Amino acid sequence: EYLGIKKNTLYCWVCQKKFPYVKCGRRTMFDIKDIDTWIKEKKIAEQI
Repeated sequence: EYLGIKKNTLYCWVCQKKFPYVKCGRRTMFDIKDIDTWIKEKKIAEQI
């Protein structure tokens, strides 16, 4: 919900290592701060 994308898209990005995540055992977790930083970096890259 936070990003407005489908869950499948998010996990596809995780598998491709295109999105920040943390593995804890079998669980895949996401840190809001890392996501916000990732979004800012993508915005900057698109403006260049």
